[in-house]
Amino acid sequence: MTRSGPVPAIAGESGGGRALRPLLAAVALAAALCAPAARAQNTCTFTTGPTPLQFAPYNPAAATPTDSTATFVFDCNRANIRPTVQLSAGSGTFAQRQMTMAGEALLYNLYLDAGRTTIWGDGTPPSSARTNTRRRTTYTIYGRIPVAQWTSPGDFTDTITITLLY
Repeated sequence: MTRSGPVPAIAGESGGGRALRPLLAAVALAAALCAPAARAQNTCTFTTGPTPLQFAPYNPAAATPTDSTATFVFDCNRANIRPTVQLSAGSGTFAQRQMTMAGEALLYNLYLDAGRTTIWGDGTPPSSARTNTRRRTTYTIYGRIPVAQWTSPGDFTDTITITLLY
């Protein structure tokens, strides 16, 4: 700020306002230091658990499906964030995901609930996404491989992308 003209003196001072100039400079400096220099933004992160979702060795002759779980934590710096958490379809579709190995497929799916009734996806039918109401949440992904899939032995894999919308 540029100011022209005489600066009034502080009462009891002489010298045409010389004592006031350092005071005005200090006030201007203090105002500049109090002005916002950056804008705070919502910062949200998630981390996976210690290992990816892994199923125990799959036995196609087993009488029950092969189940597994994995967890990840969502954390946000603002309490009013209402994130939606989506999972991609991976190599298959939401109706039936698939892990692959050398051209073979092993069908599986991921669910929102321990009963494995609601497919976790992006909200495209037949899947649902999860919306959260808390700032920090631990999510559990429930996985299931159906019975009676006769494949070659080996390691089947798939890649699922977790998307947070906030």
